[in-house]
Amino acid sequence: MYFTIGVLRTGGTAHKGHVLIGAELAMADSSVVTEEIQPQRLRENLCNHFNCNPINDVALLNVHEYVHTQQGDYGTDLLSMCVFEGVAEFVSVLAANKNSGVPAIPFGKENSNEIKQRFQKEMFSPNWNDWLYNDKKNEFGVRDLGYYVGYAICENYYQLASDKSKAIKDMIELDCKDKKAVRSFVEQSNYLSED
Repeated sequence: MYFTIGVLRTGGTAHKGHVLIGAELAMADSSVVTEEIQPQRLRENLCNHFNCNPINDVALLNVHEYVHTQQGDYGTDLLSMCVFEGVAEFVSVLAANKNSGVPAIPFGKENSNEIKQRFQKEMFSPNWNDWLYNDKKNEFGVRDLGYYVGYAICENYYQLASDKSKAIKDMIELDCKDKKAVRSFVEQSNYLSED
């Protein structure tokens, strides 16, 4: 695990078994001075991020990215990408026994039906711009709602499982490049209202 100073691109990522934490994003809080950051859209996005006080959740971020080192490759459509991120977020919350610091999670729980309806229309799209790694300029006004969708799928799967340890193993080992396996996992979660 490496804590690095990056270029305001990512708070954390996993690559070839290594975790890279962008300390300038992951260890920030609402006191960060942003007036000189350009362009304005980047400044607005960073202010939103910093106002969530990400330093309070750096341990969760570390576990989230570590889970990614245990997963296979990420998927190729919106559904598989959301499951990939959702597994890491859900397992990190279980491991830390702490609520997620991702603002999309509580928002998603409060607006689940509307999010599901919109998600089901797009879930097989190769475009995830409105759902992952985005700003909050979407119809919901919240960034990264795909993390919530993936989290909710995993949470349902886990709650329905009789063997919780096996459920965690199944999640981490799920091949997100295998569309059939992802669809089967999502169906077993009973999260979506239709096949």
